[in-house]
Amino acid sequence: MALKIRWGLVKYDALMKRLQSRHVLACGYFGQGFSHLRDALHVWWDTEKPSEPYGSKAIGSLLYKMAVSDWTMLYECLEVILSERVDCIAALLLKKVKEKAGKHSQPICPFGCDHQSRIKEDELLLDDNVPVFSDMLSSGAYGSDEVKSSVEALIGKSLWGTVCMYWKHYKQWLMLIFEHCGKLNMQVMVEKARSTAWTTTPNLYEKGVICFRSQILLRYGLRRILQSGYSLLTFSDANGWTTEREVDCLQSIHHLLQEVDVRDDTVSSQPFTQTKMRRCFPGRRSSGNQSIHLVEKSKKKIPSF
Repeated sequence: MALKIRWGLVKYDALMKRLQSRHVLACGYFGQGFSHLRDALHVWWDTEKPSEPYGSKAIGSLLYKMAVSDWTMLYECLEVILSERVDCIAALLLKKVKEKAGKHSQPICPFGCDHQSRIKEDELLLDDNVPVFSDMLSSGAYGSDEVKSSVEALIGKSLWGTVCMYWKHYKQWLMLIFEHCGKLNMQVMVEKARSTAWTTTPNLYEKGVICFRSQILLRYGLRRILQSGYSLLTFSDANGWTTEREVDCLQSIHHLLQEVDVRDDTVSSQPFTQTKMRRCFPGRRSSGNQSIHLVEKSKKKIPSF
């Protein structure tokens, strides 16, 4: 966990140096505005709404002034803040994976090989009358290529619930920021209208979605675990073995995958991830780009960082 946090700080420092190289943060107003904005948005994450001393009117006014001063710079500054938040979520998910994997030092062979340390057979059951996972793999059923071990699949299955919970909270926070960036949103719309058919500049909401997709769903150390869990849930659902809770989880996953299926930022130097996400997590997709919906208020409290 400490290593992941340190990496997050290194990444943040690198992004800040990139901004400083443009001599914008060197000028007092914009630099101080960015620091104040960063603190405010992190408080909004914890409180789930604008709160003093970072009220809606004050932060909205600051965002407007910064957008008027240099909207492209504000866009990049907000990208830094969004990326930093997603990295924090990823660090917590990686810690959760490590804790669960640590309980089973030896992986369970899906073909029935004996090991000294095994998960109890009832932990491998999807339900009381469902075959163990080794039977699924040995049958040559769907998902056998993606699911490398039963332990990995079970960890991934349980991890998806946490990912969906964080996504709900992150989406609410992202929409809250987006709604306070009226001037910036207008400038991005103008820029998108000027773009050619080969380039596209995502709005701030879409940019935040891309961060979540790239830095969590496709992150090294998380992607394969999530793929394994998704394959296990999909296989179980196809055979009618899922519990009501697992059906709800699979529906939430499909909804999440639809919402993060936005076009790549072709102007940015970041790698394209839309096609890779579709390949890694095949399933139901909505046609076209995702429209922005009102975010339902999350009832679950997310731990602060």
